[in-house]
Amino acid sequence: MEQLAGIRTTTLVTGGDRDPFYPEELFRQTAEGIPGAKLILYEGMGHPASGTKFRKDLAEFLAD
Repeated sequence: MEQLAGIRTTTLVTGGDRDPFYPEELFRQTAEGIPGAKLILYEGMGHPASGTKFRKDLAEFLAD
């Protein structure tokens, strides 16, 4: 996890709160470990995040 602090680019961490491979707490730790990272967790979604809301959030993130 220490290596995450070395990431210096704007980062969006996304995931579903029902991902069987990457638990919600790990998404949170990942985002917290990257300076300035934004975390979006999708309720009821598994692996990988997708759908209309994800595409909208991603487009907004990239536009900023």
